[in-house]
Amino acid sequence: MMALLKDSAILEPEIVTRLVSIGSSPPASEFLTDKGGVRDEWLVQQYALRAAFPHRSGDEQLRALEAGGGNEALLDLLEATSPASETEIDAALDRALTSRDNNRLAMVVNFAQFSKSSLSNAAKSRLIPLLSSPMVE
Repeated sequence: MMALLKDSAILEPEIVTRLVSIGSSPPASEFLTDKGGVRDEWLVQQYALRAAFPHRSGDEQLRALEAGGGNEALLDLLEATSPASETEIDAALDRALTSRDNNRLAMVVNFAQFSKSSLSNAAKSRLIPLLSSPMVE
């Protein structure tokens, strides 16, 4: 999968769709093994998304990451993101806050930061209280 990255610009649309499907399926496993090693299935999912992201809009990228439901994303993948619309960021924040899933919320915030997505006033007002709240385990 990693070898595919250098040629990902020439991927055909149906291949991109398959890569997004692979990358956004529920995690095959947790990020780390019981012994602390990285799981290969997780890496394949991350690099499938990495190869597909240049062919997708920021809104589509954010939805793919949400669909995957994973707790972590490769820095390389986050650095390949494009800005999502304020509307999509607002909707993703709403879903994360409603679910009370801190990992999902962290993913949305990370996406917004790395993609340099603009935040609406509503999103900013939701995020400011989180900066002063105690960490929840």
